Amino acid sequence: MTYNEFLATQRADWEAAILRATKTFPPNSATNYSPTLDLWAAKHPQDGSEKFSVRVTLPASASLANAQTITATIQTSSDGTNFSDTNLITTLTGAGGIGSAGQTVVQALPKPYLQYVRSKMVATSGNDPSFDGMVILDLLFA
Repeated sequence: MTYNEFLATQRADWEAAILRATKTFPPNSATNYSPTLDLWAAKHPQDGSEKFSVRVTLPASASLANAQTITATIQTSSDGTNFSDTNLITTLTGAGGIGSAGQTVVQALPKPYLQYVRSKMVATSGNDPSFDGMVILDLLFA
C-alpha cells in the first residue's frame, strides 16, 4: 500500500477523531515530537466522568533496516512544556529486508489526566525512514 493509499483509508478515522496531530518519522538515530494536543480544548465536560483514549497510527515503513526501530511513546504534561513518558508505547521493527508493516494501537490515557499530550518518536541507527510516513496521533473519547 502506498502512503497516499494509506491516507485515503484514514478518512473515516479523521472524521471520528476529536483532535489530531501528525509528524513525519524522524531520520535514523534521531528523535522528534508531534504537535501537542490540548485535552481541555476537546470541549468535553471536565467533571471526572470523561475517558480519553489515544490512537497511534504508524504506517508501513519500507525503509527500516533489519532490526531498526521507530518507537512512538505518548507523553503528557500539565504545563505544555515539561513532558513525561507514559507507558503507552508502539514500535515498528524492520525485518526480512522489507521494512515493517504498519500498525494502529488504541490505548486509554492514564489518570489523572494532564492537559497536554504528544508523541515522541525515536528512530534507531540504520536507514532513513523519514520519507516513509508519519505518526498520526488522535485523541478520542473512550
